Amino acid sequence: MNEFGKHIEHKNLYKEYVRILNGLLQLSDREAELFALLLKVDCEWESKLGEPKNILSTDIRRAIMRETRINKNNLSKYIAVLREKGVLIKTDDGYEVREMFIPKLTGDLLEVVFILDSRDKQKDFT
Repeated sequence: MNEFGKHIEHKNLYKEYVRILNGLLQLSDREAELFALLLKVDCEWESKLGEPKNILSTDIRRAIMRETRINKNNLSKYIAVLREKGVLIKTDDGYEVREMFIPKLTGDLLEVVFILDSRDKQKDFT
């Protein structure tokens, strides 16, 4: 098995993680930037007084628009793409990142395993 490693600063963890996943997701630069921010919000979520998790709350959307300079219409379009690709899921309380995209840190290490299957798909002749 081939192993590749890269040392990164912790502040760039989510951005680099999304860059790696983008080989599968095929997100635009802005969509990937938004995904990295939402991933950070989701992973670092701290509930205040029992507040339910909603990474697309009005306050968070406003903060993202300020930080990224994405306008409201484009933000909505990028969010729609992330929903269509199954990255964001709707919960009873709002939205969060799908569990399979949440990075699993072991200490200071994050490991990602990709399995590429090159077998031909079976042809359906019916």
